[in-house]
Amino acid sequence: MAALAPDDIAERAESAGRLNPDIELQIVGEDHLPLPTGETGLIRSRGPQQSTEIFGMSADDPSDVLRDGWFYPGDIGRQDDDGFLYLVGRRASLIVRRGVSIYPEEVEAVINGHPAVHQSAVCGLDGAGEETEVAALVVAREPMAPVALRQHCVPRLNSYMLPDHFLFVSELPRTGTGKIHRAELANLARQAMKTAR
Repeated sequence: MAALAPDDIAERAESAGRLNPDIELQIVGEDHLPLPTGETGLIRSRGPQQSTEIFGMSADDPSDVLRDGWFYPGDIGRQDDDGFLYLVGRRASLIVRRGVSIYPEEVEAVINGHPAVHQSAVCGLDGAGEETEVAALVVAREPMAPVALRQHCVPRLNSYMLPDHFLFVSELPRTGTGKIHRAELANLARQAMKTAR
């Protein structure tokens, strides 16, 4: 879908690069309407090399992957004014709280910026009533208090993104390929909360 040219690596290393020829891409909201440049949303694309149908599925069947001729890879991202694509996360890990979307990877980037943090993973938890809570599972380099992480995050995150719980664990669950196993995070968070009580 995109490629990062050698000349752009030094200044745009965190991007996926510019779109390949013949690829049309849009960043859209949950309503599937295009968002302004620079805003974060769902990535959708179309082009002659991409699928337009799913075998065995009629055109009338609902699909999270194909819609109105667009392919939805399940990624969340943004594009800058120069056309560089930035991947933010996966739709499956999206947290919705008070009607607002929270991208775990953005919260994790702030937490990981604390020098005493080795790695973190953020997930949503069912809270009291219908309120979703945000939990941050943290692998620390050295002992630290949750209040220290909260103080680090407050000036760097919008209030709705701020985790309700900072939970310290020895390691994060991994898939067979070594990626964070996000489906296991909520269970680990609940266990860590019980242990902390």
